[in-house]
Amino acid sequence: MARGLNEISEAQWRDALEHALLPRLAAVLRGREAGHCMRLGDLGAELAARLVRGLRTTVPHSQVFVLGNAESHLPRTSR
Repeated sequence: MARGLNEISEAQWRDALEHALLPRLAAVLRGREAGHCMRLGDLGAELAARLVRGLRTTVPHSQVFVLGNAESHLPRTSR
């Protein structure tokens, strides 16, 4: 019987995105030679870090990093 739509948590959403993205990104990396770059934007720091860990494990010969400016990761303060 159909259950309809269910609300999911942020953690479940990140898990689903990681599950969908990691195999595809790993396949792209495996198909590239040294010297290639790939940029993914607007992932959010936590998801980006999870994907980096996963890619480093599944494609160990690649170099994968999260880049950003320090200001984008600092907590906002009121003036």
